[in-house]
Amino acid sequence: MATNCLQLVRLLIEQSCSRSELGVVCRNIRRLVEERRGSFSHVYREANEAAHIMAHARTRWDERIVWMDRPPIYLVDQIKLDDVAANSD
Repeated sequence: MATNCLQLVRLLIEQSCSRSELGVVCRNIRRLVEERRGSFSHVYREANEAAHIMAHARTRWDERIVWMDRPPIYLVDQIKLDDVAANSD
């Protein structure tokens, strides 16, 4: 799981969520990632533009939408660009 919220990554990695206001949410995130053998990492906002696009697009949706295997077509190119930005030093 990659996020541009460094504070959240620290809470999840240090497992100090239970003492925070978001304890239940943190525990659920950690459980879901563990079930899928994932990990947590921080990326800078510039490398996470796809999340920004989805957050703004959400305000225009009238119903709940779930993508299971593939991202929505309008995000594919941006996800590739984000990956390049996240892996360039």
